[in-house]
Formats: sequence, C-alpha cells, structure tokens
Amino acid sequence: MAEHVDRKRQKTDDSDLTDVCGYIHNVSPVKISEKNNAYFTCKLQSESDVSEVVCLTPEKWKSFQRAEKEDSAVFVKNVRCQLENRRQKLFTNYKTIISNVTEPLGFEKRQQLNEEIQIQSITIADVFVKPLDLCGFYSLSGKVISIGKPIEIMIFGSRKNCQNVAVTDGTYKLNISMYGSLIDGVEKGKSYQFHNVALRKINNINKLTVRKQTIIKETEFQLLGDTYDVGKNDTDSEHISIDVNGVKCELKVKCPCCGHDVNYGQVKHVATVRCSKCDMLAKTSKLVAVMTTRIDGIQANGVNQKLTIHNFAMKEFVVKVNKEHLLTDPKGLEEYIIKQNGKMGVVLNESNVKEITFDPVVD
Repeated sequence: MAEHVDRKRQKTDDSDLTDVCGYIHNVSPVKISEKNNAYFTCKLQSESDVSEVVCLTPEKWKSFQRAEKEDSAVFVKNVRCQLENRRQKLFTNYKTIISNVTEPLGFEKRQQLNEEIQIQSITIADVFVKPLDLCGFYSLSGKVISIGKPIEIMIFGSRKNCQNVAVTDGTYKLNISMYGSLIDGVEKGKSYQFHNVALRKINNINKLTVRKQTIIKETEFQLLGDTYDVGKNDTDSEHISIDVNGVKCELKVKCPCCGHDVNYGQVKHVATVRCSKCDMLAKTSKLVAVMTTRIDGIQANGVNQKLTIHNFAMKEFVVKVNKEHLLTDPKGLEEYIIKQNGKMGVVLNESNVKEITFDPVVD
C-alpha cells in the first residue's frame, strides 16, 4: 500500500510545484484518510494571507511541528498550489523540502491567526486599469444605469437565475451578476455600494459577481465623467460576427442531488446510478447534463475572440436547428460547429454569450 501511494505521489508534475515562505501554525496530528492514506494539516502564514496546507508526507510531521514550536520562519520548497473556494490551498509531496529562513522576512509571526476574508475597497476604474487579484473580494460604489432580464444559467450543475446589472462611475461601465434574493434588489438610476463582491474574467471581460455574503446599500455617488449614464451607451447587448478557427466542447454530467460529477460514458446505458459522493441512488434520466463550449474565432477587423458558451445558450441553438441530441455528444457538437460555412453570429450580454447563430446552417 505504501509503495503504491508513493508511486502515485511521484507522478506530480514539476511544473505544478512552487515555493512558499512564512510561519507554520496549527499542526494537526497525523490522520488517516478514507482511502487509508496518512496525512496531516497545518496553516502557513505569509505576509498577506493564511493558507491551508495538506501534508501528504507524514514523515515530515516533526519538521513542521518543530517550526511551529520554535516560531521560526520557514522556506517550503516544491509544494503544489490549488484554488478551492477562491482560497489558496497548498499540498506537500515527497519532493517537498522545509528549511529555516536565514534572512528576515520583513513580517512577524502572528500570535493569533485572523482568517477573516479581507475586503478591498476599489473604484470601478480600478477594475479596468489595475492588476487586481482574481481571488480577492472587493467593495465599490456606482450608479445603476441598466438592469437586464433574469436569465437561467448552470453553475456547478445547478440551474441558477442570473441578472446582469450595469453600474458606472461616469467614465467606466462594469457589469455585476446578481443571484438569488439580490435579483431585482436595485433600481435603475440609483447609486449603491456593493460590499463583498468577487471579481471574474469571462470572455476576456472583467465583471463582478455577488456572493452569499454580499451586502448592497443605497448611497450617494457623484459621477466622475459623462461617458456613461442612464439612457447613454447603456445597451445590454452587443452583436459580433466571427469566423470560427477552433471549437472545444466539454460535457459534464452531474448528480441531481448534490451536483457531483458522474462518468456519463459508464452509466448512460443503465437505468439508475449511485453517486459516489452523496451515496444517493438516482435515475439516469434525471442526471443534469452541462455542455460548455469554447470558441476561438476572429472578427472581420482582425480582433481575436475567445468565447465561452454556456449550456443555456447552446441549448437554445441546438433546439433551433433540431440537433438536441448533440447536447450529450461533445464530439458530435464540435464536428457540427466546425463544418458550418457561414460566420457565427454572437449576441453578448456584457460578458455572457446570450445567443449564437450561423448563416447559413449546414447539416
């Protein structure tokens, strides 16, 4: 068993590894996972963040425990970094080396960890002119100049209603995606502070999205320019036409109970399937199919477009051309799209592809 685990761990790609430094906190005892593998966890405090560390090499437990007790700064070489719920998570492996830092780090070890999410105050202009962290959470204010109609999209296999709201500072215009109880929570022409929102980059466009913790408050806001305002350059949709260079379709089939991925190729010919995560037995016909399509194309003016088409827009397209079976056939959908002779017409609602067409459509 141990040799098998070591062989699996040795498959780590060196390009995935990075180095970190900081202070070690909260080293746990060695635990045994559900798959009978030994591991332990701890926290690594860097200058600006606290990361969870999962140590897959229990023989290094004494080194981490010693670093915590001695309050010494450490340099941890060859760790794998992964984003989970927009937070950095670190994984050690057999290549990981931990050593004391010889030079001062420039910050001290905290006596108590404050893992509360830091909310950064920014302006709408900052989203376009500053290199903001895509994993950060932000607070900003602006005037609502347009409110889109709620549309249905797929998020992690679940259908969600989404409403796009355009806000401006007068000079720049930014789209904010609203979900759940926050839909219809703002009024056109009024100004609001959006506290604790997340940054996204979709189809090469920066946008913000609300979170469960988002708070929206009406406020006073003075526009900084006159480029954007209510009734001025606030159209929701943009029409573009592209020649398709390449297409990639990815099908994910998810459990209807918990949204966990299911291997559709193994279960499409059976009546029921048991989810490996929630252990619920579900009808195969009730599985949720989510097709995500990536398009690489070029406009007539030479501008390259890399677009992501979500399930709702692709479903509307295949229904129009009587090809609904392609929603569960990624290879067939790729072939169908790439064989079209005409240009692809795309309707963009801010960063979301709202509608696609081909003229003419070739079977």
